[in-house]
Amino acid sequence: MSQSTIIVFALAAVLLCAAASVLLLGRNAARAGAMDVNESAENELAELPDGVDRDAVEQSALSARVVTREQVDEEAIGISRRKFMNRSIYALLGLGFGLPFLSSLLAFLIPSGKGGFGGIVNVTTPLTDIIAQITSQKKPFYIPEARAYIVQYPNDNAAAIESAEKTPAYTESQKIIDGMVKEGVVALYQKCPHLGCRVPWCETSQWFECPCHGSKYNRVGEKTGGPAPRGMDRFSFDVVDGKLVINTNLSEVVSGPPIGTNTTRQGAEGPVCV
Repeated sequence: MSQSTIIVFALAAVLLCAAASVLLLGRNAARAGAMDVNESAENELAELPDGVDRDAVEQSALSARVVTREQVDEEAIGISRRKFMNRSIYALLGLGFGLPFLSSLLAFLIPSGKGGFGGIVNVTTPLTDIIAQITSQKKPFYIPEARAYIVQYPNDNAAAIESAEKTPAYTESQKIIDGMVKEGVVALYQKCPHLGCRVPWCETSQWFECPCHGSKYNRVGEKTGGPAPRGMDRFSFDVVDGKLVINTNLSEVVSGPPIGTNTTRQGAEGPVCV
Protein backbone atom coordinates (compact mmCIF):
# COMPACT_ATOMS: atom_id res chain seq x y z
CA MET A 1 0.00 0.00 0.00
CA SER A 2 1.44 3.41 -0.99
CA GLN A 3 2.05 6.29 1.37
CA SER A 4 -0.67 8.45 -0.19
CA THR A 5 -3.25 5.69 0.22
CA ILE A 6 -2.37 5.25 3.90
CA ILE A 7 -2.59 8.99 4.54
CA VAL A 8 -5.98 9.22 2.78
CA PHE A 9 -7.37 6.37 4.89
CA ALA A 10 -5.98 7.92 8.08
CA LEU A 11 -7.46 11.35 7.34
CA ALA A 12 -10.80 9.80 6.39
CA ALA A 13 -10.86 7.96 9.72
CA VAL A 14 -10.15 11.21 11.57
CA LEU A 15 -12.93 13.01 9.70
CA LEU A 16 -15.41 10.24 10.48
CA CYS A 17 -14.47 10.37 14.15
CA ALA A 18 -14.88 14.16 14.15
CA ALA A 19 -18.32 13.95 12.48
CA ALA A 20 -19.44 11.30 14.96
CA SER A 21 -18.23 13.47 17.84
CA VAL A 22 -20.18 16.48 16.59
CA LEU A 23 -23.36 14.39 16.25
CA LEU A 24 -22.93 13.00 19.74
CA LEU A 25 -22.39 16.48 21.12
CA GLY A 26 -25.61 17.65 19.48
CA ARG A 27 -27.59 14.72 20.85
CA ASN A 28 -26.16 15.19 24.32
CA ALA A 29 -26.96 18.89 24.19
CA ALA A 30 -30.59 18.14 23.27
CA ARG A 31 -30.85 15.63 26.08
CA ALA A 32 -29.35 18.13 28.49
CA GLY A 33 -31.97 20.69 27.48
CA ALA A 34 -34.82 18.24 28.00
CA MET A 35 -33.43 17.20 31.37
CA ASP A 36 -33.17 20.84 32.45
CA VAL A 37 -36.83 21.41 31.59
CA ASN A 38 -37.97 18.28 33.42
CA GLU A 39 -35.83 19.14 36.42
CA SER A 40 -37.36 22.64 36.52
CA ALA A 41 -40.86 21.16 36.48
CA GLU A 42 -40.00 18.72 39.27
CA ASN A 43 -38.63 21.56 41.38
CA GLU A 44 -41.86 23.51 40.92
CA LEU A 45 -43.92 20.51 42.04
CA ALA A 46 -41.70 20.03 45.08
CA GLU A 47 -42.34 23.62 46.19
CA LEU A 48 -46.14 23.24 46.23
CA PRO A 49 -47.71 23.57 49.76
CA ASP A 50 -49.15 20.54 51.52
CA GLY A 51 -52.75 19.70 50.73
CA VAL A 52 -52.52 20.51 47.07
CA ASP A 53 -53.29 17.72 44.63
CA ARG A 54 -49.89 17.26 43.04
CA ASP A 55 -51.14 14.82 40.40
CA ALA A 56 -53.71 17.30 39.16
CA VAL A 57 -51.16 20.09 39.06
CA GLU A 58 -48.67 17.87 37.21
CA GLN A 59 -51.28 16.90 34.61
CA SER A 60 -52.25 20.52 34.18
CA ALA A 61 -48.63 21.59 33.78
CA LEU A 62 -48.01 18.78 31.29
CA SER A 63 -50.99 19.89 29.20
CA ALA A 64 -49.81 23.49 29.33
CA ARG A 65 -46.32 22.46 28.25
CA VAL A 66 -47.74 20.56 25.29
CA VAL A 67 -49.89 23.48 24.21
CA THR A 68 -47.33 26.23 24.87
CA ARG A 69 -44.21 24.18 24.28
CA GLU A 70 -42.49 26.77 22.16
CA GLN A 71 -42.92 29.55 24.73
CA VAL A 72 -41.97 27.42 27.71
CA ASP A 73 -38.90 25.71 26.21
CA GLU A 74 -37.45 28.68 24.30
CA GLU A 75 -34.77 29.50 26.87
CA ALA A 76 -33.82 25.85 27.41
CA ILE A 77 -33.60 25.32 23.65
CA GLY A 78 -31.44 28.42 23.36
CA ILE A 79 -29.07 27.14 26.02
CA SER A 80 -28.85 23.74 24.35
CA ARG A 81 -28.15 25.33 20.99
CA ARG A 82 -25.45 27.52 22.47
CA LYS A 83 -23.83 24.51 24.10
CA PHE A 84 -24.00 22.61 20.84
CA MET A 85 -22.51 25.49 18.84
CA ASN A 86 -19.73 26.09 21.36
CA ARG A 87 -18.77 22.44 21.44
CA SER A 88 -18.96 22.21 17.67
CA ILE A 89 -16.64 25.20 17.32
CA TYR A 90 -14.16 23.62 19.73
CA ALA A 91 -14.34 20.34 17.81
CA LEU A 92 -13.78 22.08 14.47
CA LEU A 93 -10.88 24.11 15.85
CA GLY A 94 -9.29 20.94 17.20
CA LEU A 95 -9.85 19.24 13.87
CA GLY A 96 -8.37 22.20 11.98
CA PHE A 97 -5.21 22.16 14.06
CA GLY A 98 -5.03 18.38 14.39
CA LEU A 99 -5.32 17.39 10.72
CA PRO A 100 -2.24 19.30 9.49
CA PHE A 101 -0.24 17.93 12.42
CA LEU A 102 -1.44 14.39 11.76
CA SER A 103 -0.73 14.58 8.02
CA SER A 104 2.77 15.99 8.59
CA LEU A 105 3.45 13.32 11.22
CA LEU A 106 2.37 10.56 8.85
CA ALA A 107 4.44 12.04 6.04
CA PHE A 108 7.45 12.07 8.35
CA LEU A 109 7.03 8.54 9.68
CA ILE A 110 6.12 6.79 6.44
CA PRO A 111 8.93 6.48 3.91
CA SER A 112 8.14 8.30 0.71
CA GLY A 113 9.24 5.55 -1.69
CA LYS A 114 10.42 8.34 -4.01
CA GLY A 115 13.70 10.10 -4.51
CA GLY A 116 15.59 11.39 -1.50
CA PHE A 117 16.52 9.92 1.84
CA GLY A 118 13.97 7.42 3.12
CA GLY A 119 13.22 6.19 -0.37
CA ILE A 120 14.99 5.22 -3.56
CA VAL A 121 18.03 7.33 -4.43
CA ASN A 122 19.26 7.25 -8.02
CA VAL A 123 22.95 8.12 -8.11
CA THR A 124 23.82 10.09 -11.24
CA THR A 125 27.56 9.33 -11.19
CA PRO A 126 28.40 6.06 -12.98
CA LEU A 127 29.71 3.30 -10.72
CA THR A 128 32.96 3.06 -12.67
CA ASP A 129 33.63 6.75 -12.02
CA ILE A 130 32.82 6.31 -8.33
CA ILE A 131 35.30 3.44 -7.99
CA ALA A 132 37.95 5.39 -9.91
CA GLN A 133 37.52 8.38 -7.58
CA ILE A 134 37.69 6.20 -4.45
CA THR A 135 40.91 4.63 -5.72
CA SER A 136 42.59 7.89 -6.75
CA GLN A 137 41.60 9.94 -3.70
CA LYS A 138 41.82 7.10 -1.16
CA LYS A 139 38.57 8.06 0.51
CA PRO A 140 34.88 7.03 0.29
CA PHE A 141 32.50 8.56 -2.23
CA TYR A 142 29.86 10.43 -0.23
CA ILE A 143 26.24 10.76 -1.45
CA PRO A 144 24.48 13.47 0.62
CA GLU A 145 20.93 12.71 -0.53
CA ALA A 146 21.36 9.07 0.53
CA ARG A 147 23.38 9.89 3.68
CA ALA A 148 25.65 7.11 2.55
CA TYR A 149 29.29 6.41 1.91
CA ILE A 150 30.22 4.24 -1.06
CA VAL A 151 33.36 2.27 -0.25
CA GLN A 152 35.30 -0.34 -2.17
CA TYR A 153 35.29 -3.94 -1.06
CA PRO A 154 38.40 -5.95 -2.10
CA ASN A 155 36.60 -8.50 -4.25
CA ASP A 156 39.94 -9.43 -5.79
CA ASN A 157 41.06 -10.73 -2.39
CA ALA A 158 40.05 -14.41 -2.20
CA ALA A 159 40.54 -14.58 1.57
CA ALA A 160 38.28 -11.55 2.14
CA ILE A 161 35.58 -12.95 -0.13
CA GLU A 162 35.71 -16.33 1.59
CA SER A 163 35.42 -14.68 4.98
CA ALA A 164 32.53 -12.46 3.84
CA GLU A 165 30.62 -15.43 2.45
CA LYS A 166 30.89 -17.11 5.86
CA THR A 167 29.53 -14.06 7.70
CA PRO A 168 25.74 -14.40 8.28
CA ALA A 169 25.34 -10.64 8.64
CA TYR A 170 26.35 -10.36 4.98
CA THR A 171 24.80 -13.48 3.47
CA GLU A 172 21.36 -12.91 5.03
CA SER A 173 20.88 -10.13 2.46
CA GLN A 174 21.55 -11.30 -1.08
CA LYS A 175 21.93 -7.75 -2.35
CA ILE A 176 24.55 -6.93 0.28
CA ILE A 177 26.75 -9.94 -0.45
CA ASP A 178 26.28 -9.49 -4.21
CA GLY A 179 27.36 -5.87 -3.93
CA MET A 180 30.51 -6.90 -2.10
CA VAL A 181 31.44 -9.89 -4.24
CA LYS A 182 30.20 -8.92 -7.71
CA GLU A 183 30.29 -5.12 -7.75
CA GLY A 184 33.10 -4.67 -5.22
CA VAL A 185 31.34 -1.85 -3.31
CA VAL A 186 29.39 -1.32 -0.08
CA ALA A 187 26.87 1.45 0.68
CA LEU A 188 27.40 2.40 4.34
CA TYR A 189 24.83 4.39 6.33
CA GLN A 190 26.61 7.43 7.77
CA LYS A 191 25.05 7.05 11.23
CA CYS A 192 27.07 5.49 14.05
CA PRO A 193 25.22 2.46 15.49
CA HIS A 194 26.19 3.61 18.99
CA LEU A 195 24.24 6.86 19.47
CA GLY A 196 23.56 8.04 15.94
CA CYS A 197 26.38 10.55 15.29
CA ARG A 198 27.56 10.99 11.73
CA VAL A 199 30.82 9.05 11.32
CA PRO A 200 33.48 10.94 9.32
CA TRP A 201 36.37 9.44 7.38
CA CYS A 202 39.88 9.71 8.81
CA GLU A 203 42.36 10.07 5.95
CA THR A 204 45.41 9.24 8.06
CA SER A 205 44.17 5.95 9.54
CA GLN A 206 41.98 5.13 6.51
CA TRP A 207 39.19 4.23 8.94
CA PHE A 208 35.82 5.67 9.84
CA GLU A 209 36.13 7.27 13.30
CA CYS A 210 33.20 8.62 15.33
CA PRO A 211 34.12 11.88 17.12
CA CYS A 212 31.33 11.49 19.69
CA HIS A 213 32.51 8.44 21.65
CA GLY A 214 35.48 7.11 19.71
CA SER A 215 33.98 4.14 17.87
CA LYS A 216 36.14 3.08 14.94
CA TYR A 217 35.45 1.06 11.80
CA ASN A 218 37.70 -0.21 9.04
CA ARG A 219 37.37 0.78 5.41
CA VAL A 220 34.29 -1.42 4.83
CA GLY A 221 32.50 -0.43 8.06
CA GLU A 222 33.52 -3.37 10.28
CA LYS A 223 34.04 -2.33 13.90
CA THR A 224 37.63 -2.10 15.12
CA GLY A 225 37.16 -0.33 18.46
CA GLY A 226 35.00 1.81 20.73
CA PRO A 227 31.58 1.36 22.37
CA ALA A 228 29.51 0.72 19.23
CA PRO A 229 27.49 -2.52 19.45
CA ARG A 230 28.26 -3.59 15.84
CA GLY A 231 29.72 -2.44 12.57
CA MET A 232 28.20 0.34 10.48
CA ASP A 233 24.77 -0.38 9.01
CA ARG A 234 24.41 -0.58 5.26
CA PHE A 235 21.94 0.00 2.46
CA SER A 236 21.08 -2.48 -0.25
CA PHE A 237 21.38 -1.29 -3.83
CA ASP A 238 21.00 -2.29 -7.46
CA VAL A 239 23.13 -1.34 -10.43
CA VAL A 240 20.95 -0.12 -13.29
CA ASP A 241 22.60 0.97 -16.54
CA GLY A 242 25.92 1.23 -14.75
CA LYS A 243 24.59 3.48 -11.97
CA LEU A 244 23.70 2.81 -8.33
CA VAL A 245 20.08 2.79 -7.20
CA ILE A 246 20.20 2.83 -3.38
CA ASN A 247 17.31 1.84 -1.14
CA THR A 248 17.48 4.17 1.89
CA ASN A 249 14.18 3.06 3.39
CA LEU A 250 15.02 2.93 7.10
CA SER A 251 12.75 -0.07 7.64
CA GLU A 252 15.02 -2.03 5.28
CA VAL A 253 18.42 -0.95 6.55
CA VAL A 254 20.74 -3.95 6.96
CA SER A 255 22.36 -4.07 10.41
CA GLY A 256 26.12 -3.96 10.51
CA PRO A 257 28.24 -7.05 11.16
CA PRO A 258 28.75 -8.13 14.78
CA ILE A 259 31.78 -7.25 16.89
CA GLY A 260 34.79 -9.32 15.85
CA THR A 261 33.99 -9.32 12.13
CA ASN A 262 37.10 -8.37 10.16
CA THR A 263 36.94 -9.85 6.69
CA THR A 264 39.51 -7.49 5.14
CA ARG A 265 42.11 -7.64 7.95
CA GLN A 266 42.77 -3.93 7.42
CA GLY A 267 44.59 -2.26 10.28
CA ALA A 268 45.06 1.46 10.82
CA GLU A 269 47.34 2.77 8.08
CA GLY A 270 48.43 5.84 10.02
CA PRO A 271 47.60 7.95 13.09
CA VAL A 272 43.99 7.83 14.22
CA CYS A 273 41.93 11.02 14.18
CA VAL A 274 39.98 10.36 17.41
